[in-house]
Amino acid sequence: MGPLPTTYRISRALFLRLLALCLGSGFLALWHQAPGLIGSSGITPLAATLDSWTRAYGSTAFWHAPTLFWLSTADAFLRAVVLVGLAASALLFAGIAPRACCIVGYVAWLSFRSLDRGPICWFNSPYDDLQTEALFLGIFVAPGTLWPWSPQPEVPRWVRLLLLWLQFRLLFGPGITKVLYYAPWRDLSAVGDFLLTMPHPTAAAAWFRELPPWCLRSMTAFTLFNELLVPFALLVPGWPRRVAAASSACLMVGIQVVCNIRGFNLLTIGLLLWSWDDASLRRLVPSRWRRQAAVAMATSAPQPGRLRRTGAAAVMALSCAASIGPFASQFGWSLAEVSPVAGAMNDALAPFHIASCYSMFCVLPSQRLGFVVQGSRDGETWHDYELIGTPSRVDRPPRFFAPYHDYLGFRLWLAGFFPPEADAWLLVLQKRLLAGDPAVVHLFRAAPFEDTPPEWVRMLWCRFRFASPERRAAGVFWEREEIAIRIAAVRRQV
Repeated sequence: MGPLPTTYRISRALFLRLLALCLGSGFLALWHQAPGLIGSSGITPLAATLDSWTRAYGSTAFWHAPTLFWLSTADAFLRAVVLVGLAASALLFAGIAPRACCIVGYVAWLSFRSLDRGPICWFNSPYDDLQTEALFLGIFVAPGTLWPWSPQPEVPRWVRLLLLWLQFRLLFGPGITKVLYYAPWRDLSAVGDFLLTMPHPTAAAAWFRELPPWCLRSMTAFTLFNELLVPFALLVPGWPRRVAAASSACLMVGIQVVCNIRGFNLLTIGLLLWSWDDASLRRLVPSRWRRQAAVAMATSAPQPGRLRRTGAAAVMALSCAASIGPFASQFGWSLAEVSPVAGAMNDALAPFHIASCYSMFCVLPSQRLGFVVQGSRDGETWHDYELIGTPSRVDRPPRFFAPYHDYLGFRLWLAGFFPPEADAWLLVLQKRLLAGDPAVVHLFRAAPFEDTPPEWVRMLWCRFRFASPERRAAGVFWEREEIAIRIAAVRRQV
């Protein structure tokens, strides 16, 4: 009797469930926030965004922005797309028709990811790209069965290779851009800045930032070790790959402890699970999965036919072609300059976001600057609009809410580092709050005026620091310093 085949059914089951969890959290956030962001009375209405695509590309606009919202920009249709995505994530988590769920989830998520044109882009963060790419690969990872107890074929080797390539890019891309473009990463001082200036810190970030300098430098070195050296160890089969994946998973857990980065860390861990086959994992999972793994290891997967092999080769070629341009851009290389044909192919595939560039937190500000939105009845006494993730009140410690996401808070954090010329969309936000639009007000965790809109709205530009341990123990978590009134107070028109 020959050696048992290597199978990855447990890794697939865990990966698909983590993907479903992240997808469901993403659509839950969109259910709460999309109407206020891109609804008919939102900050950047869908209709205006699609009109800008039409003006730019005419009849080919759909191919530059492949979104379901070309069918309708009505608020009810917006809600319907989110509900379809939520249903797909729930069924995927239950293991029901997983391939169909990945297809539906990819189309629904891409419909939002494609909306990256206009005064403000809500859905173009690296995590939006990662989830889009993971869903695309999930179509080929997931079995084409209906029920979770149905016999399932093995994960094709070419799919595992694409997942490995994504793991490599996801870790190595941020690492190489950090050391190429930002000196504090090279001198190992960057983590201290990261703990203060990240978009949505947790309460633990303040404690970690008070660690001795040598400890912070060690954390920076560990980050770069996992992003520059570990990705190459992932390419070595066997125990080197498993040790490398375990080290990177520890980094992901550490980042999750101090920062609400949506589902980025969960999804990365889900990808790293592919470093373990069923023989490595079956002792760590429930007995039912162990029995399924034992059956899978004792049987040989049927060989795919010629049509399947041809389709697999085409998908692999497209995925690799789509990834070359984004990966090369991290080194400052332009694919179009090297090969115009390859550049044209990359441009044609780019709107579908089946492969992306991952360069997160490569350049870090040295201080935390941010907006505080305020309302007033009389123009003299001002009250803060409180966001989910970014600070405003000094007596409220940050919460842990990942993999949920605070879209408005993230963009207000990002806007704090841009010049006033980029503030046009903030004037629209101010107008919506003066009108008391419920969908926009709902973007905030707490609004100072729940019954009627405020008479005045303004936006401050502030500097935030963590308060000392003694002050935090007394209930003051932040120190807030007003720099300027970034958006001047405007009175509501009666």
